[in-house]
Amino acid sequence: MRAASAELERFAGTDRGGKRLFRLVWIPYVSVGVFACCAAVLNRTMPAGIVIGLAAASSLGAGLGMLRLPAMQGTAAMGAPQRSVYIGWSLT
Repeated sequence: MRAASAELERFAGTDRGGKRLFRLVWIPYVSVGVFACCAAVLNRTMPAGIVIGLAAASSLGAGLGMLRLPAMQGTAAMGAPQRSVYIGWSLT
């Protein structure tokens, strides 16, 4: 999520007002949830209430971390990259 927040800052800029971040995060989040629920209505294998509830839980619940991105943008600044250890690959 920190990496996504840093990329969002590079993409959206340093808009501290939040209007652009609102459009970049909330609108897709809600749209995916509504689309998943509309698609679930077409499922005829289970009762409609259960299917819509499962669709809402899976789409909105899975993307819940995305809603934290605007808040993380101002607080979680990524520092310099850590030096990593390279492990080579060989057949022997």
